Amino acid sequence: MVRTRGNLSRRGSHDALESSAQGAARRRPTTLARRRGQQEAAVVQDDVFEHEDHVARIIWDGQDRVVKVVSHIKKVKKLGTPHPSVLPFVVASGLSPLCDILYEYPDIGLILGFVERWHPKTNTFHLPIDSIEILMTLLGVDRAMVSNELNQSRGGQVRLSWLRELYDSCCDNELWEFAARAYLLHLVGCTIFANKSATYVRTHYLELFRDLPTCRRYAWGVVALVYLYEQLRDANFANTKQLAGYLPLLQAWIYEHFPALGRKQLRDTYVETEPHARHYVTGRATSATADVRVQLDALTYDEPIPLMSSSLLMLDFVTIDDRWRDYNQFVVVQVVPAPVPFSCLDGYL
Repeated sequence: MVRTRGNLSRRGSHDALESSAQGAARRRPTTLARRRGQQEAAVVQDDVFEHEDHVARIIWDGQDRVVKVVSHIKKVKKLGTPHPSVLPFVVASGLSPLCDILYEYPDIGLILGFVERWHPKTNTFHLPIDSIEILMTLLGVDRAMVSNELNQSRGGQVRLSWLRELYDSCCDNELWEFAARAYLLHLVGCTIFANKSATYVRTHYLELFRDLPTCRRYAWGVVALVYLYEQLRDANFANTKQLAGYLPLLQAWIYEHFPALGRKQLRDTYVETEPHARHYVTGRATSATADVRVQLDALTYDEPIPLMSSSLLMLDFVTIDDRWRDYNQFVVVQVVPAPVPFSCLDGYL
């Protein structure tokens, strides 16, 4: 996630009462230290740093913070062990081990050192070495090659150009599974998991392709939609300068629901069994944002938004209101279970 500057062993203590000038001098790294930090650290500028409030940003800028770690373990000891007549109830609850796992003095520095490397989107700790084994195992590259790439990419991610070179090499040597994983990682890094770097893809996505026959059963459409939702949420902040995510998904949705908007053409060879997004052909010409704002502001209820499928009827507003009031009558009760978890229909995306 980030290699911090300066001495962090004092983080969380209250003895940092030195002058601001001394503190700034202590935190300011030398040119060599900064270069080493950029090479060895797992700096996730594309994912973590897009959040202005993440602690990694202020630490990378040479600042620090004091965090109070709150622990109530001593209060458990103060209450003591359960009364013999109460103990059976505690054991039955399944919580009895908590009575014995009592770290009275938490290692504050150790805990905070890991906390500041927590990634809010992936719910994982980002460490400089967390990607070496997975790349060696699933892409068939040696440690030296992996280390060199992670140092160049600043850890936790690899360059898309590196994946293209690796893919060609694996194909030349007929290493088909390694080639397939390199291709798929590059594919999702350019589509459903596209980030703002335009250069890197996170290495943890490679775990999705550990078992190649199984990954077909993943709900890729749901994942793409969730990731796009996160990007749309971030793009609504006034200080956001970039938008990433699987934008063809959003663009195709607009084409389907607002056919009068956008500059596109219909593909003559399209068939209904294909994904809806393939129905459209886009060119280099783009819409002006100011014009789209005017068109959206001019929408009225007289022109209902079309549904995705012609097999579904467009309901009038009175009927919609009635169904909202009496929704129990319209609850789907006959659901066909999926043959395997996370399975979905072909072409759902």
